[in-house]
This record gives sequence, structure tokens and C-alpha cells, in this order.
Amino acid sequence: MQKFQKIVILLSKTSGRDKSCRILQYFGKYLAEQLKELKQDDASQRCKALSSNMSMTRKVLRFGRTIGIILTIIKQLQTINNQKNDKSIMASKILMNLSCFLYFIVDHVHWLCKVQVIQDKNLESRADYYSDFLWCFEAFFDCIASILDILYSKEKDEQEKKRLLQVKIDLFRAFMDLLCAYGFTTGKIPQKWIGFMGTLSSLIGLKQQWDLAV
Repeated sequence: MQKFQKIVILLSKTSGRDKSCRILQYFGKYLAEQLKELKQDDASQRCKALSSNMSMTRKVLRFGRTIGIILTIIKQLQTINNQKNDKSIMASKILMNLSCFLYFIVDHVHWLCKVQVIQDKNLESRADYYSDFLWCFEAFFDCIASILDILYSKEKDEQEKKRLLQVKIDLFRAFMDLLCAYGFTTGKIPQKWIGFMGTLSSLIGLKQQWDLAV
């Protein structure tokens, strides 16, 4: 019963629904490419359609999140001067959130183009590229913040060790996202592996949201 209640809490939050859709999006992408290699074209197209629809669903779920990011950035700017050894960590988090904010703005434009509210194929193509480009920056600064957090950590008591383990897991998640964003931006990583890495990072993200569901 307790796990069922956590599922209800998880899916009642936008972040929980987003992570759930994200798993379907990237696992669908992975399956589509895998089935294509096996000459299962019909099944591949179905998985590709699932991935595409989950991507569009997530774009809708992102509306409004820019407000929360602005408030977070303002709070971080107000507290950065009070930091001692971890000013560089806070600076990385600010740059990460700024990249995320810009990513959402461009992604909103891309969604408006996809649903043909804005009918401009050139703008749609550019918005698609620059949203991936900004996601790449967000994931990069996310990785930097986690790496600096690990390097600056001095206390090695049991509680700190547990916290650092979570930071390392989050670093792995962010690195998987960085590779996905790099692959989308440059086209140098096969779509199958983008789907695989995106699924891994999505599972970690969902587990993190599960732990917060209280």
C-alpha cells in the first residue's frame, strides 16, 4: 500500500510524469532502431511514433517551469557571496539553470512550430538544433557542479559518504544526458545509443523522483 501511495504521489507531480514519459521516449527510440536493424519495420515505426509522441507530451509538461528556474537563479545569486569553498559549485549551478531556462524558451518555440501555431520550417529546424545545443550546455555545467562537489568534499563520515554516492550517481546521469545532447547536436552518436543512454539517465531520474515522493 505504501508503494502504491508513492506511485500516486510521483505521478501527481509534473516532474514525476515527465520522467515517466522520458523513459518511454528514449526506450522507444532505442527499440525503434534495434527493430529496424532486425528488419521489423512495422514494429520499428510504432516504437518511433511512441518516442515522438512522448517527446511532444514532455514539451507540454515543461510549460511554466521557466518561472521556477528564474526564482532558483535569483536565490542562487543572492546566496553565492555567502559561499566559501563552493562558490565555483554555485556558479556552475547558476550557469546550468541559465542554460536550462534558455533551453525551455527555445523548446517552447519548437513546440509551437511542431503544432503549426508558427508555420516556419526554417525556424522549426533552428529551434530544434539550438534546444539540443543549450541542453548540451546544461548537462555540461551539471557535470561540472557534481565533479567540483566531489572534489571539495572533505568530511568522510557515514552521512557524507551516502551524500557523495548520490552525487556520483547524479554525475553519471548528467554525463549520459551530455552524451545524448552531443549526439543530437552533432549527429556523431547513433540514435540507438542515444536511446540507450537516454533510458539509463531517465531511470536514474525517475528513481530520484521516487525517493522524493513522500
